[in-house]
Amino acid sequence: MLLKLEHLVDVPSLAIDDFLEELHFLLKSVSVPLSVAGVQQVFEKHLHVDELIIKEIAATISASPFSMFSNLILLTLYADDLEKKYKLFAVHWILSNLPPGSHSSLSSIYLALLCKSEDLKHYGYEKRKVLMCRQTKDLRNKDLHKHHHLSYFNVLSAYPPGVLHDIFEGVVPIELAQCLALLISKKYFTLESLNESILQFPYKWEDQRNKPHAIPVTFSRNTIGGNAHENWSRFLPFLIGNVVPEGEPTWQVLMDLKDIAELVVSPVNTDESISYLEMKISEHRQRYQESFPDIKLLPKHHHLEHYPEMVKSFDPLVHLWRMRFEAKQFFKQVARHTNCFKNVPRSLAVKHQLMISYHLKSSHEKGTLEVSTALTVPLDVLQTEVAQMIRDKFPNVSEVHVAKSVSNKSMNFRNGMILAHDTTSGLPDFGEIVQICVVQEVLCFILRPLCGWYREHFRAFENTVSSTIEMFFVEHGDLADSYPLSDYMVGPLRLVTLKRQVHP
Repeated sequence: MLLKLEHLVDVPSLAIDDFLEELHFLLKSVSVPLSVAGVQQVFEKHLHVDELIIKEIAATISASPFSMFSNLILLTLYADDLEKKYKLFAVHWILSNLPPGSHSSLSSIYLALLCKSEDLKHYGYEKRKVLMCRQTKDLRNKDLHKHHHLSYFNVLSAYPPGVLHDIFEGVVPIELAQCLALLISKKYFTLESLNESILQFPYKWEDQRNKPHAIPVTFSRNTIGGNAHENWSRFLPFLIGNVVPEGEPTWQVLMDLKDIAELVVSPVNTDESISYLEMKISEHRQRYQESFPDIKLLPKHHHLEHYPEMVKSFDPLVHLWRMRFEAKQFFKQVARHTNCFKNVPRSLAVKHQLMISYHLKSSHEKGTLEVSTALTVPLDVLQTEVAQMIRDKFPNVSEVHVAKSVSNKSMNFRNGMILAHDTTSGLPDFGEIVQICVVQEVLCFILRPLCGWYREHFRAFENTVSSTIEMFFVEHGDLADSYPLSDYMVGPLRLVTLKRQVHP
């Protein structure tokens, strides 16, 4: 294609060389494959040709990052202080060329460096011979200006934002504390009744692991504390939404924040969703300042303003967040149980590498689909309509394997869970899992269709069983969103709330 540009479209070879040099640097520097928009931006800086040609070549390059530089391997590095007792410093890495979802397993996160924090401070990166880590630290150093003359590098925009720290451990716990204090002062509920709701709420399945914590009596307007999982505001509408009046301004601040969180963690972005995110952030800021005129915005509020542009630059930010890195508790757990203190970093590093070796050795035996117990059932046993759908998709199949629980790419599916199987007019269509099937090693579901109405006050969907539509069959890969959800009764309403935005 580049030869086509030079000989058929008469683009100067010097311009193509400049383009290749900058593109080469970008492909070596970014932690994920470049987006079409990112490649187009480089094109337009160096090559002045028809827009359709630019889009065609940009799409080809972004879809196949190895097409131009076959020996290119993309790595994402993450550095963190791990164990407070022994004061250890670690650098992890993942292979970023793998498709999204490949890093959900903690065994896919590898170790580059483990040492004592005091040794790193004393000897520095050079003495520890950690070249990649030193370069990463140099580029992040705000006092270094030698990179500012590079047209393809900007220390303010060349790195993805920290979604975990900016939102779930930054803005969310602070605004939750401020809004809850104001709602309590308005006597909509008490702290005791809120904590009682938190503790007694019937969390289902995976939600039990991520349920919010009780708010301490001594909490202030500064923060409610807790970690990212606990601060996720998905459950708040179910806990107190029925006692807060509709249209309450402080409640709208929290619900806007919930919308923003769902948009930011969505694995798919469109031009419409990015524009909607930008509008929501602006609307949230305005409502927040109206509700709390005497409180100054935090730097993380300012970071949030740049998220739409960051999504355009890096594509879905959830693919770059630190949640999976910080979930890797291996060193903390092993450090507490080890009896060898002569060289703690070495002992932990060796045990970690042995663990990774075990997973690599057994990875060929363990697929992405895990079924605990399954029964083989003839198609004739199933409903006529469902059996016919299976025959249409799998003509040579006479039986299927049915199970009550299946795990696929670290997501657990159970009978009774809710799935967004399609969209209508931009809103998700839901179905309840009646039966989980495995047909020729393909995960499939028999769903009971649900009729849904969006309840804006709860930021959730009210679902009722459809009396006119029969159960239907759908493959896992055909779902509008593969994340399994749980429904809850809030008064007379059967509600389900999204964990991430679902796009058509």
